[in-house]
Amino acid sequence: MLRIAILMGRSFTDERGMPEVVRLLGELGATARLLHFGDDLIDVARVRLDYDLYVLKNRKDLGMSVAADLHRAGAALLNPYPVSALLRDRIVTFRVLRAAGVPVPETFVASHASQLLPALDRGPLIIRPHRRARLRGSEVVSNAAELAALGPMEEPVFAQRYHAPDGPMHRKIYSIGSERFGVLRVRPARTPEETRGDPFTLTPELEDIARRCGSAFGIDLFGLDVVESEGRPYVIEISSFPGFQGVPHGPRRLARYIYAAAERAVRGESIVPGDSLSTQPAAGYRAFRGSTLDLVLQALTTTPATAEELDEIQKLVDEIRLRVEAPKPAPQARPVHPPLAALATREAASPRVAMYSQGMVGFGHIRRNASIAQALRAAPPSPAIVLIAEAWQAGALPMPEGVDCVTLPALRREADGA
Repeated sequence: MLRIAILMGRSFTDERGMPEVVRLLGELGATARLLHFGDDLIDVARVRLDYDLYVLKNRKDLGMSVAADLHRAGAALLNPYPVSALLRDRIVTFRVLRAAGVPVPETFVASHASQLLPALDRGPLIIRPHRRARLRGSEVVSNAAELAALGPMEEPVFAQRYHAPDGPMHRKIYSIGSERFGVLRVRPARTPEETRGDPFTLTPELEDIARRCGSAFGIDLFGLDVVESEGRPYVIEISSFPGFQGVPHGPRRLARYIYAAAERAVRGESIVPGDSLSTQPAAGYRAFRGSTLDLVLQALTTTPATAEELDEIQKLVDEIRLRVEAPKPAPQARPVHPPLAALATREAASPRVAMYSQGMVGFGHIRRNASIAQALRAAPPSPAIVLIAEAWQAGALPMPEGVDCVTLPALRREADGA
């Protein structure tokens, strides 16, 4: 009998139709349980792989931490942890969607609100938390006074071009495997009927948008929020496990999808079948890998990188990876002197990369190279890295773990992050 666990929030705040899905999974022959985070103390050391499939319904910090541990241990998750983590960050999400050709609003990131003024001069903006599940809501601003009235904002400040909807109806698109469903809702919804909404037939354009979104992240179970403004659709949100309200026979369709995914997991197959909505099963991994640079830059500096800088860094990282991972020619037989044996072992076990940053004028180069170094260290085969700089302010920028820094002309070795 298949064993399925659905990871939820606290029992009195996070139900929303899932008990019916559990009941239907039981009818199909599976044992399904709702596991509520926050109801009981969790002993991390006792988290075990007791189920054939885990469904990540709650994506707040506690749920994501447990999902990360399960992912590391090799558990089968219906909505993969790397993609779920990526979708929590709107900065990365909309960069991936734009790269996939999905119509999204202009997106801006700033370290403080005043940097948005040039964009605000060209039209209204909507200010939103850069990370989903934050308590602060969205605010539409049309001028500098309205922006200032929002008060201090946690950085990075995330904003998008505001496109006023053509009418009161809000469009939702849901994907369950190879099926897509459109639901129209009134915003704000005031009754249960308005919350459920009414079905509508997707146009070929919206079908194509849904396919692009699924392929961008390598998933076929998700929901989209779409606004139509002046006749043009824009994707303004994507979720890896929405409520699916308004989908005809939604709980039954969802239960069948989960059951089939659990069967594939038991057989050792991919959770997302090859003939599903996603035509690029590895797209989510590639997007997550590419987004590493955004996250590293955010961690190391409060100055946001431009799109051009990120593209240059990505090209450089990919070029270095290609060189490091390229097949090596068979080494020629040669005597190894005993004093060099340890060094030879180290060279075979860990590739080495040297990076150069020019003088004080290029202090930004040091910051960028540190970002690149951390991205390389986080990806196999984790090369040993030395950063060479013409000048250095000791302690001004800590080096990532495993990265050494030396300065010219004396090649004085600075303390690394180890």
